[in-house]
Amino acid sequence: MKPRHFISLLDLTGDEFRSLIARATMLKHVRDHDYQPLKGQVLGMIFEKSSRRTRV
Repeated sequence: MKPRHFISLLDLTGDEFRSLIARATMLKHVRDHDYQPLKGQVLGMIFEKSSRRTRV
């Protein structure tokens, strides 16, 4: 399945827009009730290029 790019709200159908709003509302509600999806997990990140802001 080819990914779609989200540039504007006009790129969504009415059903997709309603689904997006419903999902955002659900995630906001869950976040407000101590949602910790990565609790007890370890995240490792490797950056290829150094950042000028953090290096200085």
